Amino acid sequence: MSGNQRRRQSEGNPRPGSRPDNRRATGQLRNRAAREFNAAAARGLAGVPIAEEAQPAYVRFIEGGLDNFMAAPDREVRLPEATGNLEGFTRDLATETRRRGLAAVTLALFTAISKHACPLWPFC
Repeated sequence: MSGNQRRRQSEGNPRPGSRPDNRRATGQLRNRAAREFNAAAARGLAGVPIAEEAQPAYVRFIEGGLDNFMAAPDREVRLPEATGNLEGFTRDLATETRRRGLAAVTLALFTAISKHACPLWPFC
């Protein structure tokens, strides 16, 4: 079996005249978006930690945003918008954490800021 035949078996053989499923490019875009989301969040937080109690909600927020981003038809064009929104959101988290004199972003603070910020594409 040739390499092309194995590829067709694993990726599916598209109907004649249709475009093949480009899962590799989609996976690469998802990885790139995840890296850029992480970098934007780190810039926004500027060293302010997320409390252990808030970690699950924070991770769900980021992962949900990544899933919504990947579902958008014009996602490549909107990547700067998504990362800018995330950076602004995390900057607000860090600013409010410092203003309140907290050691880390608490779940209550995360919930309050996210309710205030939403709707914030693609996160909520």
